[in-house]
Amino acid sequence: MDTIYQSRRGGSRSNLPHSNRGAGFTLVELAVVIATLALVAAMLLPALAGTKVNSKSIQCLNNLKQLAKAWTMYADDNSDLLVNLSTYPTSGTMSAANAPWRTAIIGGYMSVSFPAGVVFNTPAGQKYMTEMAYKQPVNNTGAANIINGPLYSYAPYADIMHCPADFRATLPYGTGYSGPYQWDSYLGVDYLNGESTGFIKRTQILHPAGRLIWVETGDMRGEGFGTWQMGNYGTPANNFSTAQFVDSPAAFHEAAANFNFCDGHVEMHKWVNLATVALANSTSPSKENGSYLLNADSVWVGSHYPGPQNP
Repeated sequence: MDTIYQSRRGGSRSNLPHSNRGAGFTLVELAVVIATLALVAAMLLPALAGTKVNSKSIQCLNNLKQLAKAWTMYADDNSDLLVNLSTYPTSGTMSAANAPWRTAIIGGYMSVSFPAGVVFNTPAGQKYMTEMAYKQPVNNTGAANIINGPLYSYAPYADIMHCPADFRATLPYGTGYSGPYQWDSYLGVDYLNGESTGFIKRTQILHPAGRLIWVETGDMRGEGFGTWQMGNYGTPANNFSTAQFVDSPAAFHEAAANFNFCDGHVEMHKWVNLATVALANSTSPSKENGSYLLNADSVWVGSHYPGPQNP
């Protein structure tokens, strides 16, 4: 037995059985492994990309959730009065009593100083101004000359008005009248104490679970200004069949947009008409110049748009 053991241990490698030779892959086996890995990668990449989109959608929905909570708490603390949902004062003079939820950068309503190294006509300057438009649009010397954003104390997050999937913030600065380097992604609806006033008390909203507060906007002219309006709102009597887009909706979430509602809940809505997606994704600054769009999507928005026509 010992002789046999010595013979095997000391024999040349060429005398060993074939199955005991090197453990490496053959070229065919290696090619199969590489092909398999490539196939797995091809299957995973779309899923990973979808995860990235979903994370942005979740952050956007969280923004809208926080805004809805702030909107509700403001009404609770102000005898059910709705916050000014436009971007400029309800009267000609800016004051703490009529300050909008986010003040327009253009129009001369804001008065803030820039930090060192930040210049207005730059992406950093536009972002800073948009944040201050929500946080503290007037910040001059002396406490009497400071006006705080009415919702900031309820939702103290400067970036709350920015959707991370809003592609407009990635476009070159200077291609619109004030951008479009746009850090603001949401506009309030017109008839909740907005440009056209409409309702001023929360008790006037009879179906809060089905009525919008903020809309993701696809405006390409620069800063979102005023409120988000429709060309025609439709009525319950005609099942909102005449509701038309005039202000562009957005489609930041793979042909969908996020919304918040007067009862505080948020949801994503998938657009069903390709014309809506085309309007939303168009980068033309003139796309909102009186061009009305009527389809199933505008009817859906009209049926959820609050106001005297649809309480």
